[in-house]
Amino acid sequence: MMGTASKPADDSLRYLDDGAVESVYRVLLPQCDHVVVEMGRLLQRAAEGCVPAVQVKGRVKRLPSLLDKLQRKFTSEELAEPLPALRRLADLMALRAVCPFLEDVDLVVEAARSVFEIQEVEQKGEGRSFAEFGYASTHLQVSLPYE
Repeated sequence: MMGTASKPADDSLRYLDDGAVESVYRVLLPQCDHVVVEMGRLLQRAAEGCVPAVQVKGRVKRLPSLLDKLQRKFTSEELAEPLPALRRLADLMALRAVCPFLEDVDLVVEAARSVFEIQEVEQKGEGRSFAEFGYASTHLQVSLPYE
């Protein structure tokens, strides 16, 4: 007989007011979209000088994914006010720079350093072969001023 995993007891104590988060999200979404577009332009201009074929794309995390992440990462007390929790997320907004060659990645990282304050660099798939992971990926976490 196989046992089934049960949810940790802590999960029953978690509470997320989806409506409150959605209200804050709807107010912030146009601003976040604007920031993503402007950051994408900055990175595109900086990177094109050294990697002319780079393609920069951006996104704001979608609401269902955001709700799921908030539920996993924060306590009910932390979620009582959604805005501070949203500000603590590192991936509410994201850019992707697609490089034609692996050797271009380091050049794009340096271009990003020239226009953003980088807080963290993470090599995704490190320790695995390119064939096993499927692609090379360097994630940069940058800080944004809140106004």
